[in-house]
Amino acid sequence: MSRLVSWTALVALIVGCGDETQTPRYTADASSSLRDAASILDARPLLDRGAPKPDARPDVRIIDSGSTSDAQAVADGDVPADAASPVDLGSPAPEITRFAVLGDVGKANEGQRRVAAALTDACAALGGCEFALLLGDNIYDAGAENADDPQWRTKFEEPYAEVDMPFYATLGNHDYGAPPILQDFAAGIGIDPTRGQAQLDYAARQNKFRMPASFYRFSAGPVELVSLNTASLFWRDLSFIEDITGFAMINDAQEDTLPQWAETPLAPWRIAFGHHPYFSNGRHGNAGTYDFVFIPGLPGSGTGILEFMDRHVVGHFDVYLSGHDHNLQDLGSERGTQLLVSGAGASTRPLQGVNPAEYQSEALGFFIVEATENRLVFRGVEVSEESDAERLWVEAHVREVMR
Repeated sequence: MSRLVSWTALVALIVGCGDETQTPRYTADASSSLRDAASILDARPLLDRGAPKPDARPDVRIIDSGSTSDAQAVADGDVPADAASPVDLGSPAPEITRFAVLGDVGKANEGQRRVAAALTDACAALGGCEFALLLGDNIYDAGAENADDPQWRTKFEEPYAEVDMPFYATLGNHDYGAPPILQDFAAGIGIDPTRGQAQLDYAARQNKFRMPASFYRFSAGPVELVSLNTASLFWRDLSFIEDITGFAMINDAQEDTLPQWAETPLAPWRIAFGHHPYFSNGRHGNAGTYDFVFIPGLPGSGTGILEFMDRHVVGHFDVYLSGHDHNLQDLGSERGTQLLVSGAGASTRPLQGVNPAEYQSEALGFFIVEATENRLVFRGVEVSEESDAERLWVEAHVREVMR
């Protein structure tokens, strides 16, 4: 079957999976799709951007990535020793790991710039954030062509030039984009593996945008964070696409690796993050019935994502963070897993679902997560779109989870 015939056949099967289109890292080569982490991780200390901020723990460590062999820790930060004190001042305050969570950002628009400015200010007001998570759709509309694509400058480097922390990213459907034959009407369908690879290649050459593998994990203080590749899992509903893109190899590797990581947790709290939501009150809706595809298993329904989440994530992790829908949602707990949607990093869309929610907003914004050994705090930060607003941002929601 020729490539042209394959893509032409695909056109008839396009479903509502794109964000900005009319329809709703890895190459297909096995040797490159499961690269060993040791060959792609930057061995410099991961938090080397000046003095640690108050309450910050400079010990973020990459541990494992999606590879067929056990990866070694290759990037350990130095934790400064506490100075001895001759006076007993009582029990010290618990150390806090604080990080921001935002998604669907790469538009180079005013919304992205305002959120970036608010991110710097809100983190500083709380005592500093160690890092941010990017929940996919990092480069609109069809991802980056390669590591030299000028979109990296306009859609990542310039908007976040004043944000002094690293961004750990996961892949979304727009990051995988589409081959040229489909880009005019389905740029966000998410089926071009070379565009996913372009993000890994870009991450390998600098130290602010971080994506050591198509899926990976790292630890930060009392938190283990696991990046999932839901953009490849989306195509479990259509094995034809899984096969020609090489996504089947990534998906199988995630199925094999997640149970191993569950048996060897890196920290007391385990947080997974990916692009596609489990529950959502946004336009895309819940896994298994995405985009009004109500018959389970049909392409576009997200049934493969739902089944994967039920096996490995919901009920297994303490928190699952996602984007895809362009709003802010704290959906509370499902089988012990806290569910948050943070896809308002550059633009917004109306809420329309019926899932119970602790908080939801159609404003631009992001979440800030704080973690100690026994406590998680979720802070919803809303960002004004009005240039003459009295305040750029406001903390609109706070929820605490105790162990």
